[in-house]
Amino acid sequence: MATSIGKTHCTICNKEKVTYKCVGCSEEFCYKHLGDHQQELSKQFDEIELNRDIFRQSLTDNVQQLNDHRLFQEINQWEQNSIEIIRQTAEETRELLIESLNEYFHEMEKKIK
Repeated sequence: MATSIGKTHCTICNKEKVTYKCVGCSEEFCYKHLGDHQQELSKQFDEIELNRDIFRQSLTDNVQQLNDHRLFQEINQWEQNSIEIIRQTAEETRELLIESLNEYFHEMEKKIK
């Protein structure tokens, strides 16, 4: 995180001391305040991770709620209506076929008598 630079002023206490430059923020810190800075960065990183976890959970919750979305419900209803129309059409077509075949067989019976 830090590299030794030499005597410069610490960003926190502003005293001329041997300081270490933070490679992350490029600021100079004395040995005492370098640890404080490191702890602050660690705390900020923990907050970022927490926010990321909350955001990730929010995304997961939203994905799980997709099936409850109104448009999905409309699509599901459209699907059911379409299936019912197809079922009715198939049933009507079977009945027409049975009628046609019965007429055909009846005509054949008449012809062979």
